[in-house]
Amino acid sequence: MTIKNNRGNVSLMGASFTGILSLFLLFLVLKMQIEYQEAKYRKNSYLCMKYLVTKTNNYVSEMTKLNWSLRAAYIAQSSVVASEEAIIVFKGLVLYRNALHLSYVKNLISNNYCTYPESRDFVKNLPYQTKSIFILDTLIDETSKLRNAEWTNLITIFPKRIRANHQFTLSIHYSMENPFLPKLKYSSKEVGKMGLLSLSHSYGSLSSRY
Repeated sequence: MTIKNNRGNVSLMGASFTGILSLFLLFLVLKMQIEYQEAKYRKNSYLCMKYLVTKTNNYVSEMTKLNWSLRAAYIAQSSVVASEEAIIVFKGLVLYRNALHLSYVKNLISNNYCTYPESRDFVKNLPYQTKSIFILDTLIDETSKLRNAEWTNLITIFPKRIRANHQFTLSIHYSMENPFLPKLKYSSKEVGKMGLLSLSHSYGSLSSRY
């Protein structure tokens, strides 16, 4: 009888140990899944920022060149001895500028790294003045007007299955001198949930040179 009781106790202890080990392994698996999602979330946030910042810098660089070209073409086609070719060149530059702006906005709204509303601030705070997000508000010579000398865009990726204290927002502060010599610069920082905690800072600049 005693032997059977001992065997029963051993079996019970073994089952208990197996149960505890199973729970511990399950905890580790769940923890690893959460940490993987957090790493993926962090990577996607910074890929989104890199994409949007690069697109913005390329857009501003190209728009600056177009402003110079449009002003020169406008003067040429407005002169008394303006040729038909000068008028065609001017109209062609306007069409290309409009297509460039349309493409830029569409890339902000939807791309391989983030979509609206993550990129909402980039769409809302376009570098140049607009009548609507897809239509620029230009001067008489069709050159683009700078919206603000400084502005800040926020990027917030909406995560799933991550810990609240690991959520953050990327803040990008821009400055630009004028629409003809922009020298676009930016500084970025990572801000914790609810903007209460600054987790880290990184600074850089993207300057257009001609």
